Amino acid sequence: MSDAATDSALAMEAISDGHGERGRRAALEAAVRAGQARSTEIRAVVGGALEGMSAAVAGVEVSELEGQSEARHVAEQFGAVFEDARKDLDSLFSRQQQRLASFNVVLFGRTGAGKSSIITALVRGNGQGISPGQTDYTDRVLDERWGDDLLRVKDTPGTQGRRAAELADIARREVEVADVVVLAFDDSNQLRGEFSEIAAYVKALGKPAIAMLNVKERAWGDPDRCVDRTHIRGVAKDVRDHAAHVREQLADLGLDGVPTVALNAQRAVYARGAAEYAGPDLRQCQALRERWGRDLLLERSNFEVLDTLLEELATQDPAAMRTAMLATQATSVLDETADECEGLARRAAEVAQTLETSTRQLLELTGHPASFPREPGPGGRADRSRDRGARATARRRIRHRCSWGRRGERPAVGGPTPGDCGTSHTRSRDSRSHEGDAAGEAAEPLGVPRQGG
Repeated sequence: MSDAATDSALAMEAISDGHGERGRRAALEAAVRAGQARSTEIRAVVGGALEGMSAAVAGVEVSELEGQSEARHVAEQFGAVFEDARKDLDSLFSRQQQRLASFNVVLFGRTGAGKSSIITALVRGNGQGISPGQTDYTDRVLDERWGDDLLRVKDTPGTQGRRAAELADIARREVEVADVVVLAFDDSNQLRGEFSEIAAYVKALGKPAIAMLNVKERAWGDPDRCVDRTHIRGVAKDVRDHAAHVREQLADLGLDGVPTVALNAQRAVYARGAAEYAGPDLRQCQALRERWGRDLLLERSNFEVLDTLLEELATQDPAAMRTAMLATQATSVLDETADECEGLARRAAEVAQTLETSTRQLLELTGHPASFPREPGPGGRADRSRDRGARATARRRIRHRCSWGRRGERPAVGGPTPGDCGTSHTRSRDSRSHEGDAAGEAAEPLGVPRQGG
């Protein structure tokens, strides 16, 4: 059994022991370990694939392509493609390792939908980050932790208002790092447009999502406020209708089958918040805790359904859930690298065809290199010595032929005439020798017939 599978089993055991703090911590620890172990496995596979592709062009020596600028450029581009891919993968896995160190829940929704209260309940906080509740387009981000950062919960800004484009970019980045996305609605109004971009991100990135419906109707879950059973059933029906409307909106946005949890965020934070609660509604919190007690507040909030659902998501194959996007992104890097290499391969084939055509044309013009004069081989020095000796012999013969005027000899047929060699008897021996050398050098390319048979 792999490390990821073992951690998943341990997490399920922790859940079966109950939903106490100890079981919750064990479940989240197992989810974190499972995600990290799977990330290591993915990196090994992706790294091996990249090395395999890189090895296919590793034998190309750029230094051997001097004078072939286009071929050299293509070879250098192959190296650059793999280097860029390595950098992209290093950056991707570095970011993911930071994310995988905690289980990440991200909430989206308007201010007043109960997000900050639910976050406080999830992390057992003191309520200082809870907003007063007026509906606006805030860009404030609440980032809370629990259990030595095992659980990280963030409240993100909406994507509407004056900074819509910037906020949409922030929202996408938060969806990328999330393990679970919670879409927060309330029973007063649900605006489909607010969730269209978020839903697109959730669907594109394959993130698990939960719809949270914050029921503000005080009679819901509080039979003391209902006059009779008919009233109780009427309130319950209204909540079911709101939940159905939420599911319809999400289905229209492409998010089918998203579980919807109805709860009361105010009672949830009073029940699960810290004993030293310091939220803006401190007096009401104290009053309800005294009146109902924290256990009854928890029951009437229905918060345990959301808490349990999150824990179960953390235990049902957490390795796959937490690394699905990582695997997709890593695969995307490999696909892009392969596409770039295919493009370069086509370009390399074009360059090779051009070089081959040029070589064929050159051979047609000059002939095959086998017919060219050979360069001196290992005995080249001896060959050059013989050539120098032959040239010296030729010069001596020419000087001999040019001396007929001084000794009264007649030149051989085809030899130089008196006008060619000169007959002055006043010149010195050195002068005559120098002229003979010059004449020999000049006559050598034409070849000199050998004297005396």
